[in-house]
Amino acid sequence: MIYPLLVAVVSGLFAAGVIRDYRARRKPYQALWSASLTMSCLGSLAYVVAAQFGSAAAFKLYYLLGALLVAPYTGMGSLYLAMRPERAKVVLWAVHAVSLLGTVLLLGAPVDAEALAALAGSSGRGVLESGAWLAAMIVLNVFGTVAVVGVAVYSVIKGLRKGADRGMVAGNALIGLGFLLVAMAGSVARWWPDWDGGFWVTMAIGWAVAFFGFRSVTAAAERRSAAVQGGRRATSA
Repeated sequence: MIYPLLVAVVSGLFAAGVIRDYRARRKPYQALWSASLTMSCLGSLAYVVAAQFGSAAAFKLYYLLGALLVAPYTGMGSLYLAMRPERAKVVLWAVHAVSLLGTVLLLGAPVDAEALAALAGSSGRGVLESGAWLAAMIVLNVFGTVAVVGVAVYSVIKGLRKGADRGMVAGNALIGLGFLLVAMAGSVARWWPDWDGGFWVTMAIGWAVAFFGFRSVTAAAERRSAAVQGGRRATSA
C-alpha cells in the first residue's frame, strides 16, 4: 500500500501549496486546483481503506474522487487561466452537470466482490460493473487532460515567443507533462500488467512533476511581482 500512500502525500503537499496561494490571491483557478488536488489525496486514502478492508463504499469514494472528478476540475482550473471568466463559468456549469450525472450513476453501480477482494496494487479497473457512468468518466477525463495539457502547451509557446521568464516556461511545461503522466497511469497498468505498482508509481511521478512545475511558475510570478514593486518604489522615490 506504499504507492497509493505516496500519491496521497504528493498530491496533499501539492494541494497545500495551492491552498496557501489561494488564500493570498483568491484566484478561481487556484480554488479549482485546490479542490481537485484535495480530491486526489482523499481518493488515494480511500483506495487504501478499500484494499485493506474490502470496503465497497471506500472503493466507490476512491473512484468518484480519483477517477471521475479530479481530471475535469483540474482542467477547469487551467481553462480559467486561458479563457475569459464569463466563458469559463459556462464551461464550469457544464462540468458540474456531467459530474453530477456521473456521480449518481457511479454510486449506483454494482460492485464485483471478487475483483474488490483482489484489489491490492491495481488501479481498480473491473471492480465496478460497466454502465453509463463509464461514458461520463471518459468524457470528463478527456476534457480535463486536453484542457490541462493544451493550456500548458499554449503557455509554453506564448512564453517562448515573448521571451518570458525561463522558470515560467519550464514550469508550464512540467505541469503539462505531469498531468499527462497522471492521465497515462491507467494505460501503464495495461501495458505492464505484471508490475503491481505501475498505476500508482506513474501517478506519483506525474503529481510530483506537476508539483515542481507549479512551484517553478509560482517562483517566477513572485520574482515578477517583486520586480514590479521595486520599479514602483524607484519611480515614487
